[in-house]
Amino acid sequence: MAETCARCENRGYRIEQVPEDHALYGPRILMREVTCECIAGQRRIWGLPARFLAWDFDTYPGLSGGRETVRAWTSCYNPPWLLLSGSVGTGKTGLAVCAYKSARLLWREGAAFWTVAAMLEAVKATFGLDDRERSEHDIMRRLQERIRFLVLDDLGAERPTEWAQDALRQVLLARYDRMLPTVMTTNLSLSELETWLGRRVMDRMRNDALVVALRGESLRQAQGTTRREILCRAALAWAEEEEEEEDHRSR
Repeated sequence: MAETCARCENRGYRIEQVPEDHALYGPRILMREVTCECIAGQRRIWGLPARFLAWDFDTYPGLSGGRETVRAWTSCYNPPWLLLSGSVGTGKTGLAVCAYKSARLLWREGAAFWTVAAMLEAVKATFGLDDRERSEHDIMRRLQERIRFLVLDDLGAERPTEWAQDALRQVLLARYDRMLPTVMTTNLSLSELETWLGRRVMDRMRNDALVVALRGESLRQAQGTTRREILCRAALAWAEEEEEEEDHRSR
């Protein structure tokens, strides 16, 4: 279980008193919301799961070729779409996170990171609600035009219902027409994507997308092996210390 931050209680922000010498009202104390330095605060800034917060182009553990290609892509003015494809664990999401964090510095609230499944769930959650600000139309409009830089992670991992495919096509076609930068990650091949998205979307993607194919063994397996080795060494060291202390006490 994660530790609770003593400063913000894992809210991601804390309220601080800030003294001010106002020209009209004189000295006074203002209450100001300050983003905390803890993991919850970082999640509040970036809108990312905790596992991804430490990743950027300098710390990303993936293949250098893919990293440098995506880094160059983020420096382009009005870049084309970016499609990161590859098998499970090859670093697609990691590179998408790096691109997103780079874009977030420029676009601020105009950048968003979603898994496709979460995006579709957010749209479905509006069904039956009598709320203009949380209507299906409003969320679709945000995805289609208000979000200037959008990452869609795990394209094709969701259940391929007719509604889900249609909703995703609407988002992608609208963003293509508006020339809005969009990053997608997928485990599917281009031919499998065409079956999922349809010929209209894939024709545009082939025309105006940088496709980066990532290959190799799973980075999660390599990192997991390293973590297991570290934990095993720590456990052995602890056991040896306990054994030495027990021998010392028995003498």
